[in-house]
Amino acid sequence: MMEGESKTVTWSATNADGTTKTGSSTFNKIKEVVIPTPTGIFAYFLAPSDWSLVDCWAWNDADNFTGGNWPGVACTKTDIKKNGLDVWMWKYDGDLTTAPTQIIFNNGGGQQTKDLKFENGAVITLPVRPMSLSQQASTR
Repeated sequence: MMEGESKTVTWSATNADGTTKTGSSTFNKIKEVVIPTPTGIFAYFLAPSDWSLVDCWAWNDADNFTGGNWPGVACTKTDIKKNGLDVWMWKYDGDLTTAPTQIIFNNGGGQQTKDLKFENGAVITLPVRPMSLSQQASTR
Protein backbone atom coordinates (compact mmCIF):
# COMPACT_ATOMS: atom_id res chain seq x y z
CA MET A 1 0.00 0.00 0.00
CA MET A 2 1.45 3.37 -0.99
CA GLU A 3 1.42 6.53 1.12
CA GLY A 4 -1.97 8.23 0.86
CA GLU A 5 -3.80 5.06 -0.20
CA SER A 6 -6.48 3.45 1.90
CA LYS A 7 -7.61 -0.12 2.28
CA THR A 8 -11.04 -1.23 3.51
CA VAL A 9 -11.32 -4.55 5.29
CA THR A 10 -14.77 -6.12 5.57
CA TRP A 11 -15.63 -9.04 7.79
CA SER A 12 -18.50 -11.34 8.57
CA ALA A 13 -19.00 -13.91 11.32
CA THR A 14 -21.86 -16.30 12.02
CA ASN A 15 -22.30 -17.99 15.39
CA ALA A 16 -23.76 -21.46 16.07
CA ASP A 17 -27.29 -20.00 16.34
CA GLY A 18 -27.03 -18.61 12.83
CA THR A 19 -26.72 -14.98 13.91
CA THR A 20 -24.47 -13.06 11.54
CA LYS A 21 -22.51 -9.92 12.32
CA THR A 22 -20.68 -7.89 9.69
CA GLY A 23 -18.51 -4.81 9.67
CA SER A 24 -15.74 -2.98 7.94
CA SER A 25 -12.80 -0.72 8.77
CA THR A 26 -10.80 1.56 6.53
CA PHE A 27 -7.07 2.03 7.09
CA ASN A 28 -5.13 4.93 5.59
CA LYS A 29 -1.40 4.75 4.90
CA ILE A 30 0.15 7.86 6.40
CA LYS A 31 3.56 9.34 5.83
CA GLU A 32 6.21 7.97 8.17
CA VAL A 33 7.83 10.59 10.39
CA VAL A 34 11.51 10.83 9.52
CA ILE A 35 13.68 12.73 11.95
CA PRO A 36 16.71 14.36 10.26
CA THR A 37 20.26 13.40 11.19
CA PRO A 38 22.51 16.43 11.69
CA THR A 39 26.27 16.15 12.03
CA GLY A 40 28.03 16.44 15.37
CA ILE A 41 26.99 15.45 18.87
CA PHE A 42 23.21 15.50 19.37
CA ALA A 43 20.16 13.70 20.71
CA TYR A 44 16.40 14.00 20.27
CA PHE A 45 13.77 13.78 22.99
CA LEU A 46 10.03 13.15 22.58
CA ALA A 47 8.78 15.32 25.42
CA PRO A 48 5.57 14.69 27.36
CA SER A 49 2.72 16.79 25.98
CA ASP A 50 2.55 19.00 29.09
CA TRP A 51 6.16 20.18 28.77
CA SER A 52 6.47 23.65 27.24
CA LEU A 53 10.27 23.69 27.42
CA VAL A 54 13.02 21.08 27.55
CA ASP A 55 16.49 21.47 29.02
CA CYS A 56 19.37 19.04 28.68
CA TRP A 57 22.15 18.08 31.07
CA ALA A 58 24.91 16.00 29.41
CA TRP A 59 28.24 14.87 30.83
CA ASN A 60 31.00 12.28 30.96
CA ASP A 61 33.59 11.49 33.65
CA ALA A 62 35.74 14.47 32.64
CA ASP A 63 33.46 17.14 31.17
CA ASN A 64 30.03 18.75 31.26
CA PHE A 65 28.59 19.51 27.81
CA THR A 66 25.79 21.81 28.96
CA GLY A 67 27.46 24.70 30.75
CA GLY A 68 27.81 23.16 34.19
CA ASN A 69 24.75 24.90 35.69
CA TRP A 70 21.57 22.94 36.37
CA PRO A 71 19.14 22.52 34.62
CA GLY A 72 21.54 22.63 31.66
CA VAL A 73 20.91 24.22 28.29
CA ALA A 74 17.68 24.74 26.40
CA CYS A 75 16.82 22.24 23.69
CA THR A 76 15.37 23.35 20.37
CA LYS A 77 11.77 22.43 19.61
CA THR A 78 11.61 21.13 16.05
CA ASP A 79 8.57 21.40 13.80
CA ILE A 80 8.29 17.60 13.87
CA LYS A 81 5.84 15.48 15.87
CA LYS A 82 6.31 11.75 16.37
CA ASN A 83 3.63 9.60 17.99
CA GLY A 84 1.78 12.85 18.73
CA LEU A 85 4.67 14.24 20.79
CA ASP A 86 6.88 17.25 20.07
CA VAL A 87 10.44 16.38 19.02
CA TRP A 88 13.10 18.44 20.81
CA MET A 89 16.79 18.45 19.83
CA TRP A 90 19.91 18.99 21.90
CA LYS A 91 23.05 19.64 19.87
CA TYR A 92 26.46 20.26 21.37
CA ASP A 93 28.14 23.32 19.89
CA GLY A 94 31.29 23.58 21.99
CA ASP A 95 34.95 22.75 21.47
CA LEU A 96 35.17 19.36 23.20
CA THR A 97 35.98 16.50 20.84
CA THR A 98 34.70 13.69 23.06
CA ALA A 99 31.04 12.83 23.56
CA PRO A 100 28.95 12.68 26.73
CA THR A 101 28.29 9.30 28.28
CA GLN A 102 25.18 10.35 30.24
CA ILE A 103 22.23 12.65 29.53
CA ILE A 104 19.16 13.94 31.39
CA PHE A 105 16.22 15.81 29.86
CA ASN A 106 14.13 17.97 32.18
CA ASN A 107 11.40 20.59 32.05
CA GLY A 108 13.15 23.00 34.39
CA GLY A 109 10.34 22.56 36.89
CA GLY A 110 10.83 19.30 38.74
CA GLN A 111 10.28 16.63 36.10
CA GLN A 112 13.12 14.83 34.40
CA THR A 113 14.25 11.59 32.90
CA LYS A 114 16.53 9.33 34.87
CA ASP A 115 20.24 9.37 34.06
CA LEU A 116 20.34 7.91 30.56
CA LYS A 117 23.21 6.42 28.62
CA PHE A 118 24.05 8.90 25.85
CA GLU A 119 23.92 7.52 22.31
CA ASN A 120 24.77 10.02 19.62
CA GLY A 121 21.76 10.67 17.39
CA ALA A 122 19.33 8.71 19.56
CA VAL A 123 15.61 9.53 19.72
CA ILE A 124 14.64 9.18 23.38
CA THR A 125 11.10 8.76 24.68
CA LEU A 126 10.68 7.64 28.24
CA PRO A 127 8.39 8.15 31.16
CA VAL A 128 9.59 10.97 33.38
CA ARG A 129 9.43 11.25 37.11
CA PRO A 130 8.95 14.21 39.44
CA MET A 131 11.98 14.78 41.63
CA SER A 132 12.58 16.86 44.71
CA LEU A 133 15.39 19.41 44.68
CA SER A 134 17.52 17.17 46.92
CA GLN A 135 17.06 14.25 44.51
CA GLN A 136 17.98 16.51 41.58
CA ALA A 137 21.16 17.62 43.35
CA SER A 138 22.17 14.01 44.00
CA THR A 139 21.89 13.08 40.29
CA ARG A 140 24.57 15.57 39.26
